Amino acid sequence: MQLQYGKTGTESSHSSGEIKKHKPKKPNFFRRATVKLAAFTTSMLLSLSPTATNIAKAQEAPQPPVPGQADGNPNSQQSPENQDNGAYSGENAQQAPTIPPDTFFRANFLDFQPMGQPISSYQDTQTAPSAGSDISESETRIRLDNDFSIGGSVIGNPAANAILVDAAYRNLVELRAGNIWFYDMPAPFGNLRFTPQAELWRFKLKYFGTLTGMYNMPSYIYSSHSGLLAFSYPIQLDSSDQSRQFWIRLGAVGGGALSYPKWDDIYFNLATGLSFQLTSYPRRGFDYLLYAMVLCNAAAETPPQSLYIGNYGLRYQNVEFGFQARIFDDYTLLAFGKLDMLFNEVGFRGTWSWTAGENVQARLWVAAGARQWDNLLGGDWEPSVGLGATLVYGGDNINSSNTTSYVHDENTSLESAEMELSRNTGIHGFGRSGDPRWDIPINRAKTRILTSDSFEDFVSTYPDAGSEAEVDDLIDAALFFTAFLGDEAYATDAMEAMFNLRIFDEEVQRVANAGLNDIFLWMKTYINWRASHPAGDPLPDELRGGIAVCAGIHWFAAEFLSRHGIPAVAMSVNSQGGAHVVLAAYPPGAGAFIISYGDKYGGKNVRQALFQYSRHEGSVTPNVQMWVPGEGYHGTYITPEGRALHYIIGVDNEDVLRQEALGVTR
Repeated sequence: MQLQYGKTGTESSHSSGEIKKHKPKKPNFFRRATVKLAAFTTSMLLSLSPTATNIAKAQEAPQPPVPGQADGNPNSQQSPENQDNGAYSGENAQQAPTIPPDTFFRANFLDFQPMGQPISSYQDTQTAPSAGSDISESETRIRLDNDFSIGGSVIGNPAANAILVDAAYRNLVELRAGNIWFYDMPAPFGNLRFTPQAELWRFKLKYFGTLTGMYNMPSYIYSSHSGLLAFSYPIQLDSSDQSRQFWIRLGAVGGGALSYPKWDDIYFNLATGLSFQLTSYPRRGFDYLLYAMVLCNAAAETPPQSLYIGNYGLRYQNVEFGFQARIFDDYTLLAFGKLDMLFNEVGFRGTWSWTAGENVQARLWVAAGARQWDNLLGGDWEPSVGLGATLVYGGDNINSSNTTSYVHDENTSLESAEMELSRNTGIHGFGRSGDPRWDIPINRAKTRILTSDSFEDFVSTYPDAGSEAEVDDLIDAALFFTAFLGDEAYATDAMEAMFNLRIFDEEVQRVANAGLNDIFLWMKTYINWRASHPAGDPLPDELRGGIAVCAGIHWFAAEFLSRHGIPAVAMSVNSQGGAHVVLAAYPPGAGAFIISYGDKYGGKNVRQALFQYSRHEGSVTPNVQMWVPGEGYHGTYITPEGRALHYIIGVDNEDVLRQEALGVTR
């Protein structure tokens, strides 16, 4: 629940309220004949519309516009163009002004009005408030329609705080610069946003693109790209009150992020939804909106398969539904619920918008709710609260839009995390380190590998987790697998191909398709070969290329633990070197821990262990994809750091869908 401070929607092309008058021009025969032919053709093609307007009749009997409204939407205002031109036809034809060809074309050929709406424009101000202005939804709102806007924002959540300044031209281009503090790690940035849009009848197409340079992060270039397709259609309910309408809205937003050169922020998702809105009931200033939306993430079925782009598909993440009411023009109340793969959430939000004087507008919002996490992430309930404000000042030639917000929706403190970090060189000694603490369990594991014919056989040589000693023995084996495979079996050529964008490389596909038994047999072959060759001998061809990278290595260990009754999951994170996959396990009654190549990070639950890992690594993990043994892909967790990063320098597709397509105030 966050306030979007970025500029959204469309803005008037007039930078002042000046109305330009034109010298009247007497219409000629060709114009009158052409207009009537166009009117006849259009009315025939769209005759199914019950409220279609006959343009030829409109030429003879002009209908004056409703004061203060350009499209029948109670949230809109009549544009300066409509105020000036009106409906010039029939008896008023002599007074018709000379207008540019493009305006003439729109006025005379595209002014067919199904359900009282011009066919020539999207005309849905509920989903497109003027940039940096008109944040009040009252019909008495002032116009702050300067082309240029400058401002600043202060934004925070439990894991990140940011301060930034911005300068924007209309709703097209915006520049931002500032700093984000992830805990105590500063990350200065410069950000360019580009948001062009096109409208055709009731459809809107819009592109959201960002390009960011950041310092003190794994990558130095971060970019986001999304596309919106929205449809909005009003149904007139009361012929005596054009503001009373029933709106149907549909929308879809697809896109994601890429970072270079470490690929530490990379994702793609698709959000789709619909909403229904009743306006001006029982009178103007009262609107009611019901919406629902679904989010799907692009993901592979298993961690090794995530290495190859051909293995990705859209997978369900969550469904959200809500009800919004606008009362007395300036107050908006929202209640929503979300059923996610990783949590369930309910929330409430109230917004108050008002004007102060002749050139100031303001918005204040408060939010509260609660979230219950999946057992994998702790299973507990956490409350959430939020508070934000926006202040817009309109000057003679430029606007100033300033925003502040803070949302506390997750506990990221480590005071209760039962911090633990185990980093021992003995685990990397292959059973020959001289440290009996590690040499004894490692050599037992090697013996079991050599006497087994498959991964299934090997798993059966260990007893299921029962006593504390058995749990410790299984965890020691998992530590050995990840350390050993990371040292000896790492497929360096495949990873280098990935970092150099050779995503269809044969090595990439070979490693992505390696199964659990393939990894096990590689281990057995290597241990056999190593037993009869000194350490300096070159590896044979069958071993030289390795068999897995981090995803396959930690998936192998997660499957091993899970099959012995220890809940485990493989999940994507970021290290200082970039994108990485680790193992997380949470034995019943024993907290949780993360394993990364033999290192162990303990915590109260998986999220707390993840926070500890990230702080120890000095890295930021925006998105965490999770895979559960026996189930496959289990969902994507957006961390507090990720929510801040996407909100400030990226694109949040769910927020875009709510505001730009469904008409939800967030």
